Amino acid sequence: WYCEWAHPFKPDDLRIFMAQDGSRRIFVNAGPIAHFSTGDVTKPLVGLEMSSDEQIHPSGYGFVIESGRFTIIAPTDEIIAEFGQESVTHDLSNKAIIPGFIDAHTHLLWAGDRSNEMRMRQKGMSYSEVAESGGGIRYTVGQTRESGSLNEIGQSRLLMAKNHGTTYIETKSGYGLDTNSELKLLKAYGDLQ
Repeated sequence: WYCEWAHPFKPDDLRIFMAQDGSRRIFVNAGPIAHFSTGDVTKPLVGLEMSSDEQIHPSGYGFVIESGRFTIIAPTDEIIAEFGQESVTHDLSNKAIIPGFIDAHTHLLWAGDRSNEMRMRQKGMSYSEVAESGGGIRYTVGQTRESGSLNEIGQSRLLMAKNHGTTYIETKSGYGLDTNSELKLLKAYGDLQ
């Protein structure tokens, strides 16, 4: 599932932000801008490279996006000097800019609340003892199989993920544990917007 949204913009703003029509979008007056560009696209950043201060531009910078790609990150005054104040499409009012989160393993659709199990575990109960008392995965599977509101659950969790900066989410089924229940989950995934 690809969520077309990124913090701190509202969903309608992202469609402008990620315009693929060859248009230019100019953003100024950003807060800190975190990025993972080193100039060498042949290898990923690893270890301490990911925590380098060079990966964060300070407040007061802006950026230009052309055809959906960042083409310039520079101080706001330099961007305005090059493109003109009238070309600015978004004043970010010192909002931080961070890459969107990628959630590569999510069980988005399941029903039931197992928060009480935390207290059981804190009291020293083993997972087997929790399961024997009616909790654990079997409880979640049972609640999921009986749920008539998987679409609502999924929409709510997708919205929460979007609002917390997730821009790409790969979801899994797995709380049905039989063919019909898994097919029910897959249909609900297909219905999510």
